[in-house]
Amino acid sequence: MDWARAKTQLIYVFIVLNIFLGAMLYKRQHSAYEDFDLAEILKGHDIYLDAEIPKPATFEGKSLVYKVYTDDEIKEIFFDKPTISGTEELKTFTQGDMRVDLMQGKNIRYTNTPKPEGKLIKTVEEAEEAGKAFLKEKFGEENLRLTNSDNKYDRFNLEFEQVDPKTNLILEFAYINLVLNENGVVSMDRRSFARVDSVKNNLEIKYPKRKLLKLIDMTGVAGRTVTGVEYCYSFDPSEIPYINNPDKVLSGDAKLALRVSLDNGRIIIIE
Repeated sequence: MDWARAKTQLIYVFIVLNIFLGAMLYKRQHSAYEDFDLAEILKGHDIYLDAEIPKPATFEGKSLVYKVYTDDEIKEIFFDKPTISGTEELKTFTQGDMRVDLMQGKNIRYTNTPKPEGKLIKTVEEAEEAGKAFLKEKFGEENLRLTNSDNKYDRFNLEFEQVDPKTNLILEFAYINLVLNENGVVSMDRRSFARVDSVKNNLEIKYPKRKLLKLIDMTGVAGRTVTGVEYCYSFDPSEIPYINNPDKVLSGDAKLALRVSLDNGRIIIIE
């Protein structure tokens, strides 16, 4: 018998066996982390699940840069000859009924009394069309998703989120909120990203179901129903350590997070 050859073959057998056992152990551990009834656990804490849970996923990393507006840009977008007052931290532009407050150069608050022009806005669908047309005219917006719209107290409320054009994931925390009456847009709050750059590192969430267990310890969630769960990119300057004034933060790397919608309209970001 060729003992040297037999010994070599035996070593190969042990290597293959170790790889097989390692793969089985990994699969068992991975399953243990996700193999539980999330709906039943949440129900035991008076939280109800009516949404599909996304599978573990990997997305490319993103670096986000907020849009900062100059005085000339604000004047070009909204005004002919405005009156300007205030400081660099809070600057106010006014002309007639129209007013724009620019905070830290990146947060815009717009108010106006639109005049009746042509067809009146009577339905939420017409308000959505008018709101999108307003954003297109003023900012050339394209990568937006309408996440909420309703009609309360003779006002139409529209909430838009900015999305990454490559992955179509919502970019938190940027936002555009519009309020319209029958004549058009009466107010707008907006903070947007000027650039979305891809970075080398990938972002991954291996155990989305375990992350959703964090809902149990959150206030205001008991008694509610989870109506949606999706992945998003999250960049919240207020959570950066050792930053005294997060409003001045203009850029940073995003985290991959779960965007959870509740039946009362509340949105929860779980990183």
